[in-house]
Amino acid sequence: MNKLYNTTKYKILVISDVDGCITTGHFIYTINGKAAKVFGANDHEGVKLLRKNNIDVEFITADRVGYPITQKRMSELKCECNIFSETERLDYIKSKLKEYDLVFFFGSGLCDAHVAHVCPELIFIAPKNARRDAKGAAKFVTENHGGSGEFLDCAEYICF
Repeated sequence: MNKLYNTTKYKILVISDVDGCITTGHFIYTINGKAAKVFGANDHEGVKLLRKNNIDVEFITADRVGYPITQKRMSELKCECNIFSETERLDYIKSKLKEYDLVFFFGSGLCDAHVAHVCPELIFIAPKNARRDAKGAAKFVTENHGGSGEFLDCAEYICF
């Protein structure tokens, strides 16, 4: 396969939203509140593939309540995850565009689609089950749904 993006020539970053991208987007509640999220089994393979190609990986979320659950998964992936409101998210991504030659953003929601429209230099990717506005803004839509191999799809798109 031919690489779409020269991962040896450019300093590259992949930023992925968590909920709806590396999770199914479902939150499981008990009487005590948010108890669980459903993460994909192939996330680690996607992270390893990106790192093998010298690509930095970061995750972001706006879910403050479920952050301890996300933090646990991030520790298993050996990745960083930052909490940003929708407004902070845009500013953060804009700052990363100044640090990197190429920035990929993997998102599934309305706010993510807005980021893609406001930052045309960003390479926006969406999972198959993203909102239609996110899929419409995406340069690439994964073959799999969030939580079902989509992050590996994203990594393969970038690396192969």
